[in-house]
Order: sequence, then C-alpha cells, then structure tokens
Amino acid sequence: MPIGSRFRELFKARRGTLGVLAYYACLGLGYMMAEIFLIQKFVFYLGDPVYANSIVITILLISSGLGSLAAGAARSRRRLVLAAGVGIVALAVFYHFGMPALLGRTLGLPLVLRAGISTLLIAPLGLLLGIPFPSGLADLSRSREGIVPWAWGVNGALSVSGAVLTRILSTSMGFTTVLAVMAVLYVAAALLFPFNGSTREDAPA
Repeated sequence: MPIGSRFRELFKARRGTLGVLAYYACLGLGYMMAEIFLIQKFVFYLGDPVYANSIVITILLISSGLGSLAAGAARSRRRLVLAAGVGIVALAVFYHFGMPALLGRTLGLPLVLRAGISTLLIAPLGLLLGIPFPSGLADLSRSREGIVPWAWGVNGALSVSGAVLTRILSTSMGFTTVLAVMAVLYVAAALLFPFNGSTREDAPA
C-alpha cells in the first residue's frame, strides 16, 4: 500500500475514533445537564429538594429505560436518533417558554397532583434521552467493538464531571443556558451518530 494511502487510512480511523468519543461525551454531559436543570425547576414546585431529586431521578431513569427499549425495536437507528434530537430541542423550547406558566397555575394543588404533573412533564424528555446511547452502542459493538470500552468510559466520565460543569455554567450564565447547551449537545450527538459505524440501511446517502 502506498504511503499516502496508508496515511489517509490512519487519518480516517483516527477521525472516526474522535467522532465516536465526541458522541458519547455529548450524551454523558447532556444527560447530566438535563437532570440538574429539571431538579432545579421542580424544587420550588414540589416544595422540598428531597421530593424534587427523588421524582426527577426516578422518572428520568424509568423513562430513559423505556426509550432504550424503543431504540432496540427501531428499524433505522440513525433516523430515530435524529428524531430524538429534534424532540429534545422541542421540549427544551417548551420547558423555557411554556412550563413556567403551567407550574405557576398548578402550584396550589395537593402534593400528589403536583407529583403527577411533574411526572408527565419529565417522562417525555427521559424517553427521548434514553434513545441515543443504546442506538449508538448497537452499531458500535457490531462495527468497532474495540472502542466500546472507551465509549462507556467517556460517557461515564462526562456524566460525573458534568455535574460540576453544569453547576459552574448555571452559576455563571444561568439555567436557561444550561437548557440550551443540553439541547445543542443532543443535536450534535445526532449529527455524530454515523461515526458509530452505521449499517447499510442507515448509512448516509
């Protein structure tokens, strides 16, 4: 193989690896930003940080699990991840413009009803957040199995450090910025999805 062709192959492989790592970094950081944003929004509404943390984390985990199940049944994972990215952006817009008024109007309801409303508001986002990670791993484990541990590691590292980064960002620029960055991260992840090694059916045209 000519030296030029060998360098081109090495460059493509390295670029593909960086794309994969960026994909799972976006998911880890974005998920943590979504979680902290929701907790902050529901602390006052539910009247207690313990209630807010418990409901947000529980509903996010359950709904994300359902999103993962939905991803497993999808014919085109690439399209599903793109749709999830669009849905996350739409929900972010609603959370910013529509949710404050809704929470304000229902603030006087009993705690049980407020918990139910919180669940209905959190679950759709959790469902969409649960789609990209297993969708990417399904393709990655089939095409580039050696990078799977790195994908898990980067995602886990950004999930942990994302809590600190989100606190810094929210303190300096506000939770509206946190919400916007979260949406951008999931759009970026949707665009980076092909680096996981798309199947022929899902391959870009």
